[in-house]
Amino acid sequence: MTFQPNPPEDIMNEIIERLKKLGPKELLSYAIFNEEEEARYYAELAEKAKRKSVKALFKKMSRESKGHELLLRRTFERLFPGEEPVKVDVPPVEVYPFYPEFEKVEDYIRALEYCMKSELFAKRTYEILACVAENEEVRRIAFELSEIEQNHYEEIKKVYDVIFSFEHRQIFLDKLNFGGRIW
Repeated sequence: MTFQPNPPEDIMNEIIERLKKLGPKELLSYAIFNEEEEARYYAELAEKAKRKSVKALFKKMSRESKGHELLLRRTFERLFPGEEPVKVDVPPVEVYPFYPEFEKVEDYIRALEYCMKSELFAKRTYEILACVAENEEVRRIAFELSEIEQNHYEEIKKVYDVIFSFEHRQIFLDKLNFGGRIW
């Protein structure tokens, strides 16, 4: 089985329409609060996960999201010294479109699938925003955010592929890339 993301186009379009009207200050603020929410959410998923590898992944994703939030805050402070991020009235791009399904997740395969969908949704949203934004700084920030989301997706996908293979007894040791050797 291959994971096929299918983000809801109408939600994405609504978010993009609202984001492309923002200036750099508002977009950075939006991204800061998104990463903060994502860090919190992955921490919650880590608490619920029973499988150690999935728990470790979600903890790592939470730490990375917190790190991204701090990086974005430093960028904000550099660009807007003495100011605080502002709340932006746009739904969060990270978990918003899939949140009801996330809350119903009972098994880790589905949890990983929903997380991959969320990361790809965020990536695609930021890519489109980078293309349609009129402000150069907003385009640059949106492009960097899309790369962050792609990296999140790839990390989750690696764990998903391994767990899915083990679950379905389709273990291909030559496909596992953990940097170690099997003698």
